[in-house]
Parts: sequence; C-alpha cells; structure tokens
Amino acid sequence: MSHNHSFKHLSFLSIPARLGLALGLLIVALGTMFVILSLAQPGNPALDPPRNSHSAPLTTTVSITYDEPMDPTTVTSRTFAVHGMQSGLVTETHGVVNGGYTIIVTPTHAFHQGELVYAIATTQTTNITGTVPLAATQWQFNAGEITNRCVEGFDNISAALTGVEQGSAAWGDYDGDGDLDILLAGQNSSFVPVTEVWRNGGGGSFSQQSTAPTGVSWSDAAWGDYDNDGDLDILLAGYTGSTQVTEVWRNDGGGSFSQVSTAPTGVVITDSIPVSVTSPTVVGSSGAAITLTGSAPNFVWDVANLVQGEGGVITLTGVLNEPLAAGVFTNTAEIACAETEGDETNNSSDAALTVQNVAPVANAGNNQTAPIRTTVTLDGSGSSDANGDALTYDWAQIGGPSVALSSATAESPTFAAPGSETVLTFTLTVTDSHGLADPTPDEVVITVRRYTYLSLLHCNYVVAPDLVVQSVTATSDNVQVVIENQGNAPVTDEFWVEAYINPDPAPTAVNQLWWNLGDEGMFWSVTEDLLPLNPGETITLTYNDATYTADYSRVSWPLASGTVVYAQADAYNADTTYGAIQESHEITGGAYDDNIGNDTVP
Repeated sequence: MSHNHSFKHLSFLSIPARLGLALGLLIVALGTMFVILSLAQPGNPALDPPRNSHSAPLTTTVSITYDEPMDPTTVTSRTFAVHGMQSGLVTETHGVVNGGYTIIVTPTHAFHQGELVYAIATTQTTNITGTVPLAATQWQFNAGEITNRCVEGFDNISAALTGVEQGSAAWGDYDGDGDLDILLAGQNSSFVPVTEVWRNGGGGSFSQQSTAPTGVSWSDAAWGDYDNDGDLDILLAGYTGSTQVTEVWRNDGGGSFSQVSTAPTGVVITDSIPVSVTSPTVVGSSGAAITLTGSAPNFVWDVANLVQGEGGVITLTGVLNEPLAAGVFTNTAEIACAETEGDETNNSSDAALTVQNVAPVANAGNNQTAPIRTTVTLDGSGSSDANGDALTYDWAQIGGPSVALSSATAESPTFAAPGSETVLTFTLTVTDSHGLADPTPDEVVITVRRYTYLSLLHCNYVVAPDLVVQSVTATSDNVQVVIENQGNAPVTDEFWVEAYINPDPAPTAVNQLWWNLGDEGMFWSVTEDLLPLNPGETITLTYNDATYTADYSRVSWPLASGTVVYAQADAYNADTTYGAIQESHEITGGAYDDNIGNDTVP
C-alpha cells in the first residue's frame, strides 16, 4: 500500500539586488464554514471611473459598487483586475469600502497620460454569504484629460522623426512628464535597422535620446512597466540584419535604458528529498522563469531575473511506501542569491508530513494437535507492524492445565505437553518499540492427544501417513480447509483436496466428485513443492490461493447463510479406490470419517 503526497512548497517572492529574499510555503488547508445568512446575488454595479471615460485623473482609484455587501477576503488582483496598457496589472491595495458594498483598487503609481485602462470584476468575488455576482463586469477608460480631439481630420506637425519602413511605433510617457513620447523601430533610408526613443518637448517638438535599444527592422515595439517601478520600459522584437532578437530594456531614468538579461542571476533553489520519499517528481513550475538543473533526489533550480513582487511556485510529488516508521518527515527547500541580501532568515521553508503510529497486530499461529509428553512450539512469527517497528512478545496461558513456557517473551517459545489428553489455550500480545500494544491479543488452541503405538509384532502395525481434515471454516466469501498428517510417515506423493457445497447426499468415500453430488464445489492440488508433509504437520488451503484449481471449481459468491460445505482430503484418484495416498486407516481397515469434515456458513 502506498500513499501519495504532493509537496507544493516552493512559493517564493522576488529577489531584487540587495533586497531580502522571501520563501513561503504553500499549504492547502481544509476548514468548515457555517452559513448563517443567505443574500441575493450581487448586481446593479455602479462603475468609477465611468465606462469609456476620457478624463479620469492619473491618480484615480478604480471601483465597482454592488447592491450587496461584499466579502473582502475574496477581493484580489485576480478577482478584480485593473490593467493599464502601459502600466500593466495593478497589484496594489484591493479592498472594500462603503459598508462593504464597494470594491476598490488604489494604485500606488499614477497612470500615464492618455493610457487606456481595463477593469474586470469577475464572478470570483462573493458577498458576505458566499454568493457570486450575477455576471462579470468589464469596462475601460482613459487616464488623463484628452484635449484638442480631432473631429475633422489630421495635420502633419512636421516632428522631423526618422523615416522607417518594415517597422513599428508606440506612444508612451516614458519620462513621466504628462505627455506622450515616441518609440519607433524599423529600417531607415540607408537600409540600416534602427530603434529610437523621441522625447516629447511640447508644442509639437520631439528630440531623439542618445541611449537607444538594439536597432531592428521587421519590428514590433511596445511600452510597459514590467518592473512596477512607475516608469515605462521597452519590449522590442525584430531582425538586426543578422539575427532575430526579442529584448527587454529597463528604463533607468534620465532618458537612459539598459538591456535586461534573462539568464540566471545567481538565484538558486535547492531541495534534497528525504530518503523515505520514493519516485520524487517535478510536476511543473509557474510564475517566474525557473530552470531545473539538478536531478532527483537532489533537485536544483536556477531562477531568471526577478523584479520586485515577482515570484513562482514549484510543485513536487513523491510516494511514501509502507512500512513507514512513525514520526515527522520534513522536506526542506532553500533559496540563495549570489548578491548580498538584506535578510537571509527567510531563505528556507519546510513542508512536514506526520506519520501516525499504528498498533501492531498479533498472530499466535495456527491451532495445533500434539501427542502427549512431546515438545510443542508456539509460533508468533506472523505478527506484524504497519510502521515496521521491532516487536516484543507476551505469551499467556488462559486455559488448560498449567505448563511452563521456555520464555513468555520469545517469538516462538516451547513447552512440554502434559501426560494426558487435554486442551491448552494461549494468548499472544505484541507491543511496538513506541510502547503501543495490540488491543486484541490473538489466541491459539493446542489439543493434546494420546496415541497408541503397537508393537512391531502386532499384526495391525503399519508405518504410513494418515491425512485428516483438521478443520473446515466456511464464510460468505471464503472457504478454508486445514489438512493434517496424523500418521507416522511423511506424505510424499501429490494429492487432491475437494470441497462440496450443499452436496446431496454428503460425501462418504474417495472418488465422489462434487458435480455428481451437487451443483458447486472446489478442488485444490497439493503438489510436490509443498511436500513432504511430515507427521504432525498441517497445510492450510483457501479459496484462490496458489493451490486452488479454478478449472475444476465452480462457486457462486457470496455463499448464503446456512450453506453447508464439506471437505475431503486425498479425495480422488481414478486408478485406485483409496486416492493418491494409501493411509494407515485404509491399510488396517479403520474408519474413514477423519478424511471428511464440514462447516456451515454463519
């Protein structure tokens, strides 16, 4: 039996230069929520700024007001998303005001002049009783007042920009002065790929900035605040004349831009999986660019450049196989940066799995029949513990004349059988290494018999095996037959054991096949790999074990209560009248009854 456990644990925050790392542990918790009030689905939303507004302040908040109070714990940048086409997703403060009726987002950076902003209120928010809105709401608006809108045509303002072909251009307020600047890329009149930034000086004048990204033609260029620092950066793709490139250029201020490397930055995550976890596997990762460089069980990941607020999740799975010792199994992941950090106390995280201690199970062995004054061995070797703990043994006699065990704490103690016929009963209790005992001790019965050994001169003395059906146990879903050799010679030849289900009449002799006495029955084949069966030894047969012969068996499970099941040892041999084994009672003409036993399904 195995248990699958998924370690979803490597949730980490951004690691900019000289900023502290933060490694969090993603743990899924289950709880119970009691609903004491039911409200209608939120609807009738009121939007601010209004839909298609063209004059929202650059520092505007964004809100939606419903006709039901909303649960603030369901409001996040994913359930109420505000996205500027240049600023990107607003991840700052999300909450509710106005008695809970209004969901509001308060950006910490101003929007850019003329920026188009989308707002999406999803149905993943809920009111205070957990009811989702009637429908999702989406609207857009422009930030900053737009004046002198053209209604009758356009005029060339003669801005003296570089002429390009096979190119692209984008508006954006990269310097934050409230007016739109220009990013253009393409092939100029000299057939040279160029990429240029032109600053808006006002009054229709633009000046080219000296620092510019890689020149490309067949280009696509865009502004966007990828690092959420409040100014616009550049995304550029195209052909340099020799190769295709896609680059990100960070706005460093003052008209200066620097290319952002996507190569590993010295940020490394390690996770050495405990040896108790087999087949550890990386399911995947999300968020930041994370590259697996190590192999199980010692995983290593390189992390690409992270901006402030950026992070990711790595998901691992593994298997814990029984037996598994009780205790806490801890998986520890660590993150390290080549640069100096402000706080290294949060650079590791643990995911712990607690394995409970399970009580062991005592097994006192099969019931036995022993001659008087012989040595009898009890057998507790079948006892087990699901945690694999070492066991201690405690044997106690609870029935019959008192006998002395060789050791009451041994796995398999011995004792001398009394000199007269009797029945002895013992119990076995096992305890694991943590002191936890089996609450239900197992019981074993030893039947002591007197056997009469005749003189070698006695005419009826034979040396031969004697197969006996010691017991038949029938239940609704199983039949168990225990065969014992009560003779004075071993059984060395293979033989059949047959079970009869509701036979009519009951079997009384060899070669009475079950299909001649009823509709259902079973066969077991005791083959040479189970022989010899020495005097006093037993063989236990059950439905569908290795000896069960399905080709000669037919049973309709479950067996109904009251079903009578007979069993016969050495039941068939077409060439003889005594079966495969000529037993002592068959040689001496003794009774045949011991070869047949029966039981009734409770």
